[in-house]
Amino acid sequence: MRLFFRERREKKSSRKESSIEYVFKKLDEVRRELEGEEKERYVVVGLGNDLKGDDGVGWYVVSKLEKTIGQKDDIYFIKTSVPEDHVSEVRDFSPDVVIIIDSADFKGSPGDIRLIRESEVARTTGGTHTTPVTLFMNLLLKDFEHFAPRIVLIGIQRKQAEFGMPMSKEVKKSGDRIAKLIEKLYRQGMLGGIEREVEIIASKNPLKRIGDIVEKIAEAGKGKEQSIF
Repeated sequence: MRLFFRERREKKSSRKESSIEYVFKKLDEVRRELEGEEKERYVVVGLGNDLKGDDGVGWYVVSKLEKTIGQKDDIYFIKTSVPEDHVSEVRDFSPDVVIIIDSADFKGSPGDIRLIRESEVARTTGGTHTTPVTLFMNLLLKDFEHFAPRIVLIGIQRKQAEFGMPMSKEVKKSGDRIAKLIEKLYRQGMLGGIEREVEIIASKNPLKRIGDIVEKIAEAGKGKEQSIF
């Protein structure tokens, strides 16, 4: 299955880009243009409802990205609670990767970040949306004219999603983190590798670490049982 910009003040670095590095960077940009090398195209979708507490984190992330990067010829932003209404919009943009950001409930700690796999979508996301995320994904991948985009679904563990509630500080902090990550990878031309970066973040979640330990203990126990027989 082929399944995310604001101008910020960077901390002053002791190392500045040398004039030689700058020249080579520009030469590489010119080479790509001359060779007609196409850049990957991305659609970043913020799902949810900003009137329902943490359910608005997808919108929050996309709003930040719209201010810092803006709509470009290789990246497009959508905020919605009815994603299936935007299928043709996404198709017209012909993205290589569609990055979906949504609140989720995968039984983690508030603000935990992780990739949501296809088999997990139905039970972890969409509880506060008008329609399941799976419908949007299936419509998007169905009968694609050339090739289907890769879909990356990033879930942020919600804490509160009642109508009129504010976004929790834990989820907002994670939203800021995802926005910065997407901006950084986009500016470096590495947004296509966002899955690996999110996996690294997820591996640092306390619940994920505990789960890994339990899994290893269980595997070790099975090994001992097998050795007895």
